[in-house]
This record gives sequence, structure tokens and C-alpha cells, in this order.
Amino acid sequence: MTRNILPPACIFDLDGTLNHGEKIPGGLVIPGPSGNSFLAPQTVTLLLHIAAYADIFIATGRSEIHAAAFRQHFENAGLPIAGWILEHGCIVAGYPEWAEKISGSLHLPFVRKSLESLIRKEKFPIDADCYREDHNIMILFSGSGAVQAEHFLDRAAGILKNRFRTIAGQRKIAIIPKKGEKYLAFSGIFAHRYFPAFAAGDAADDLPLLQHAGFPLTFAHACEIVRNYVGKRGGFVSEKRSHAGTREMLEKILHCLQNKIPGLPVPGPRLPYEESEIFRPSRRAYLDKCFRSSLMPEKEPASQTLRMLAEKHRYGENMVLEVRMRDWGGECKALLPLLRAFVPLLPLARWCLRFRPERLGVENLKHFSAIEDKIAAFAPMPDNSPRFFAPGVPDSPPGPARTSAVLLLYDYPEDMEPWYNRAAPRLLTKHPEKKQTWFVNPMYLKISGARQMFPGREKIPCISSRSMMAANLIGERDIRIAVQGFKALWEKKLADSLILAPRVISNPERNRMIAEALAEIRADVRFLSEIKAGGNFSDNMIPENPGRDSAFPHAVLADTYGDLPGLYSFCCITYLGGGFHPRKRGFDPMESLAAKVPVITGPLYDYNRIAVDALSGTDWIHILPDPETGVEDFLRAAVPLLQRKPDPAAAEDFFRKRKADPLRIFAEIMTGLKDSE
Repeated sequence: MTRNILPPACIFDLDGTLNHGEKIPGGLVIPGPSGNSFLAPQTVTLLLHIAAYADIFIATGRSEIHAAAFRQHFENAGLPIAGWILEHGCIVAGYPEWAEKISGSLHLPFVRKSLESLIRKEKFPIDADCYREDHNIMILFSGSGAVQAEHFLDRAAGILKNRFRTIAGQRKIAIIPKKGEKYLAFSGIFAHRYFPAFAAGDAADDLPLLQHAGFPLTFAHACEIVRNYVGKRGGFVSEKRSHAGTREMLEKILHCLQNKIPGLPVPGPRLPYEESEIFRPSRRAYLDKCFRSSLMPEKEPASQTLRMLAEKHRYGENMVLEVRMRDWGGECKALLPLLRAFVPLLPLARWCLRFRPERLGVENLKHFSAIEDKIAAFAPMPDNSPRFFAPGVPDSPPGPARTSAVLLLYDYPEDMEPWYNRAAPRLLTKHPEKKQTWFVNPMYLKISGARQMFPGREKIPCISSRSMMAANLIGERDIRIAVQGFKALWEKKLADSLILAPRVISNPERNRMIAEALAEIRADVRFLSEIKAGGNFSDNMIPENPGRDSAFPHAVLADTYGDLPGLYSFCCITYLGGGFHPRKRGFDPMESLAAKVPVITGPLYDYNRIAVDALSGTDWIHILPDPETGVEDFLRAAVPLLQRKPDPAAAEDFFRKRKADPLRIFAEIMTGLKDSE
């Protein structure tokens, strides 16, 4: 194992890891409120062998009451357990001070009472009494399906705020204090005496243990995020399920202990919390349900209602709508659909565009004209005074300090702070604490507005009808995948030219790497600014198949702003950068999808998870799993896509179901504002 002066510890989850629902001859029957599970005799035997080399800890979501059968059985078998971590890390047996630390200042009786009141008020089919006496710190309810549970948790977000994490299952709804976590419990009590040499688990709440263990283990029936993470760390993923998988994991641990096989560097890479907590399958199912039953994308609000709301607010007279964004690069795509809905109804309203201060110095916010260029159609008020102002942006018109409503239009999870969990699956979310503040989900608006901002081929100069787009390139790995991948497609006569659109065109180091990569494949390079310099695009068109008429590949570097959406109309496939960068966390694929161009990207895609999650199984979006084999994986995905086009019906269905009507946003916000406005 990893060198450590402390004695090794083996930490095991129970349900789904050591015991299983599958019956086994001679197995111990473990009763439970939702059914029996079974502990195999071979499991206990192997644990006894492991105990000769390392102390064993159990970390489970069970309470002391529901772990009693295990404790008694292990004691009867002579198996010593060094520590019991219960209720998902909220309790450590024999250490009451840990429970006090977790529950302090949470006012759990009040939280439970508030949740029960919500259940009664909203008539949720949830049993709040089923587990009332079983758990001391975490709150456990009995539900009637994961989607219904997500609906309840969404409504309960104002009560839970950012102090709890949740698990939504078919029959159980677990509400767990965020300070209670299995690894934190182990490190808080036992870290000065033990090194977590091995950890085995199957669910997302086991991830912190798997991250900090010297050697993590899981198996075939574990949730996908756990399997992927253990594989990424270089741990052991058994291909077997149930009791056979447990036996294989325990045999692997015993083999490592007996042969003193060293472990892995700890801690492991960043945990994918967004996937485990926010975008779990039941949340995605709830998201789809919201679109079908609540947003009703096929219909619009009654026009008479909208006119009455606009008249009530005097068409925006003396109103200032403040929109907070990260920067002007991506969020402007979401702002345009809002403006199309709001401005005709509130023609007298002013708009304050407020950007994060650290983003004001980047290229697209050096001057207010960069904003005016994108919203020129909405810029003047009826009296020709400026409608928009942007504090901190050079040469912005002045504006009033008073704000009528604040619309948060952030497309990066870290900008959303504690209440992202509540807001992520919804089009519009009222801030749980701040008055007259809403989060407007830009992911939906980008989906709805993508086709409207797509200019069409006839308005943009171009390259070839079989171009490959390489968009938002941010580093050496992106550049290598894009350029080497294109070269292989060009050699196979599947793509004629390459369009490269780096994330920031003024980054000298990135431009140097692009130049070197293109020189390596001996590409004939032209700049889009040079192509446009002639004024008449038709005079500067590159031949339809430039790569076929030359001994070298042809490439165009998009060194201008605002032309990227139109360039997609000439492309047959897109490599979208940022998907391997842990800080950038991917970029938005909507421009490519709106142009009916399939997308290949890396495994990180925070900027539009809704699109990627919905389309990743349809050939419209492919995820590259491994940065080390990026070029090979890109070709394995790209070649079939270029030989057969993705099903257009799948993309149409996606756009139809997720069409977010900005008029609904207008109606809800105007209804929510004070009558005195």
C-alpha cells in the first residue's frame, strides 16, 4: 500500500456493497423496512482473513437500529469492527460529540416540522412517520417514486437551503446534513490513528471515501458515476455483480495486503459532485416532467394577460431590470430571447447589464460598443435615449441606481453559489432569500434562442460545405485532438477543411500552439478577417473542395467576433473544446446543434448539461472518455457520424420539448413584482 506510518484501515459500505438483495444459500437474512437483504457466508470469511492484516470500518446510511443485525452477526462470527459510521456519516458509534457537531445549529425538529407541514399543504404522497423513530440526525421519509421525490425536494429547497444534501429513491427520500459525510466522519474521528488504505462502495455518497482511499474498489452494479470515478483513479472495478462482485473485491484487497502492493496517490482527482447530486437520473426525469406538464412549450400565455401585466407596470416606466451575467461571451445568447419577449411589452423599461468585476478586462468587454453590436435592434428607447447601461464597462451610458427586479443569468455552476441545487433543473427560480430576484436558467434560453440567432449560410463567407469545426479550443489537448483528428478525416476524404475558433482569439500562447499544430500537418492557413477584408464575401469564397485540389489540408482561423454561428452552416462535424479542462468544465454545444451539426466533446460539460445529457445517446453528441486517447476516440466517433447522419427527429424532439417560452418568464416575474412598482 501507499507508504504511511499509520496502520491500514479498510472501509466498507453495507447495502449494495457487502450485502445484497439476491438470496444466497446459507446467507444471513437482514430484515429491513423495504425488504430483506442477504450477507453471504464467503463475505464474512474473507472479511475475517482481511482483519488479520487491517482493521475494518463500516460506513453506511443505516441507523444504529437497522445496523444492529450486522453488528450481532459480526460479533458472533468473531469479526472485529473498529468503527461504525452511521446515517451517511452523521453518527459515529461511541462518539456522541460527532453527532452534536453535525446537528448543531441545524434545528432539526423545526426542519422536520416544516417539511411535514409542506407535505400536508401540497398533499404529497409521502409518509413522514415511517422512519421517524429510526434515525437520530438524518431525516428519512417514505416516498412513492423518484420523480415525485424530486418534485417534493424542489418545493422544499427554501426550507433545506444549502444545509442539506438529498437522496431521492423509488421508496426513500433521505435528507442529510451536509456536514455529515462518511469520509469526514472517518477523518474527524480516526484519521490520527489509521490510514484509509482501502474503501469499497457503490453509491454517490461513497465517492469521498473512494477519493481519499489508497485503493478504491467497486463493481458492475454500482452507479455509473462511481464506476467511472474508480476507473479514472486506477482502482478496481469488478465486472461481476452482487455477491460474486463482493467476493472478487474482497479477494483483491486480501491479495494486495498479503503481497504489500502499493496503493495510489491520495487524494484522487476532483469529485464529480454536479453529476452525483444535481443531475442524478431522477432529477433528469423530473426535468422532463417539468417540460411536459408545467412549461407546456406548445402553448403561450394568454396575450390579454400579458398586456394587462404590462399596463399594470405602466409599460416599464421608471422600471430598471438588472441582468447579472458572468461576461458577455456566452450569456448574451440567453439574453436575446429575453429581450425579444420583454422589450415589446415593456418598451419604457431600462436595462442594467452587470458583469462579474474580474471579467470586465477581457476582450469582449473592453468597450460598450461590444454590447451594442449584439443588441442593436433593442438599444434605443422610444425617445431614442439608451435602453442599456453596463456599470464598469468603458463608455457605458449612465443609469439609475435603483433596480426593480434582478435576473441572474449565470451559466457557470460556481457563480450560482449555494442555491444552484434548487435552480439547476428549472427554467425560472425565485431566490429563496432575496426579494425581487430570480434565476433565469440560461441553458434553456440558449436552447430556445439558438435557431433564432443562427444567421444562415447566405450571410457568411465560407470555406467548404464539408468543413470540420473546432470551437472553443483552450489548451494543448484540445488543439491536438482537433488538428490531428481533422488530418485523419481529411486523409479519409471525409472533411475538406478545418475551421479553428479558439476560446479567446487574443491569447498569444494559445495562438502559438495552434500555429505549431497546423504547421505540423502542413496546413494551408487563412484568417477569417482576411477573407472578410474584401467586403464582398462572394469574391472571397474558397473553392467548394479546397482540400482535394491541394496536397495539403486547408484551415481557416476564426480571428473575428460574431461570425461563429454562421460558420457552422458549412460544417459537417464539431469538436467542442473545454471538455477535458477541470476549471473551464466544457462549453455550450447549442450553436452547433442549431445548425444540425453533431458535436464531439470531453467528459466535462457544465455549461449546458441539459443538452448533453438529453442528446448524448442519439449520435448528436458524443463524449470522449479519456484524455490520453482523445484523437483515437474522436475518430471512432466522427467517422461513423460522417458516413451516416444522425437522426434529425431526435434533435427536433429535443428542441420541441425544451423550448422555453420567455413570455412565461415575463408573466411570472411581472406577477411577482410589488404592485407599487
